[in-house]
Amino acid sequence: MAEYVVPVSFYTFALQDTAEQGEIFPAGLVPKSRAAFVEIRPGRLDITTAAHTHEVVLTVNVLTGPPAPDAVGNVEESTSGTVTSPSGELAAWEMLGRTPYTISLSHGPGTYGFDAVSMGGAAVRRAETAIGGGPTGAVERIRIRFWPAG
Repeated sequence: MAEYVVPVSFYTFALQDTAEQGEIFPAGLVPKSRAAFVEIRPGRLDITTAAHTHEVVLTVNVLTGPPAPDAVGNVEESTSGTVTSPSGELAAWEMLGRTPYTISLSHGPGTYGFDAVSMGGAAVRRAETAIGGGPTGAVERIRIRFWPAG
């Protein structure tokens, strides 16, 4: 398990394959008004957050097989799906570019299942509204698990 503090602006960040094939984040970004919690794109997951500008605590678990159901408390958003990684590594991207955070997937290049949950977004939205925008000091947490698909 690894934990990262990822900067967010314009409600989003991404996990992009390090081979950087196809559209590079933020190209093709779905507007917030239509975006799902996680938008699956070729070689990339675009993650929609609760506030315009803040930091998200991202916890990543890379597994060798499908996970057992877990009891994560206070989940506000959840989703699952698959993503293909040509390189076997995903890097966190923010609007200004690639961050130093890289996630090595357990079986290298291939297709991976994932599930994602978000917690704390409601508190972040309330804080952002109360102060009229900008960093809130509230914490949104996102947990993503990856495992080889099939």
